[in-house]
Amino acid sequence: MVTAVKKEAFPDVGDAAPDFELPSTDNTTVRLADLRGEVVVLLFYPAAFSPVCSAEHPACSAELPAFAMHGARLFGVSTDNTWALKAFASELNLHYPLLSDFWPHGEVSKRYGLLRPEGTSSRATVIIDREGIIRYRKVVPILEQRDVKELLEAVEEIAG
Repeated sequence: MVTAVKKEAFPDVGDAAPDFELPSTDNTTVRLADLRGEVVVLLFYPAAFSPVCSAEHPACSAELPAFAMHGARLFGVSTDNTWALKAFASELNLHYPLLSDFWPHGEVSKRYGLLRPEGTSSRATVIIDREGIIRYRKVVPILEQRDVKELLEAVEEIAG
């Protein structure tokens, strides 16, 4: 007898975003539930100091005023520990919080369907509207940089 294997369902566009609580580089704990009423942009990425991450995060940071104009808050999310993330943010002069999904290792990335087999986050963007609903979800190949202009367009559309 053949038994069907149930695939784990991960949240997608139109689904409620899984809540989380993660330590941040600004020495706070960020809770998604506390951000209701704001557009939240989660920038999942594989590793601090990797070449692509080191290029794309400054590009995102440079566009913070444009994101803020639409009421959007950016957060980087990786499975690195907070000490590595603080060094990464300092080295690249980043101006948005980086969240550590280090322990339990990759739990938030896993809940969003973005934990890679080797234990790092995928390179992906999840944009959550003011009511906590995922309105944009895109996974980018690990060696490609995400398109910041595309993200700004998505935020503008979501923010209304």
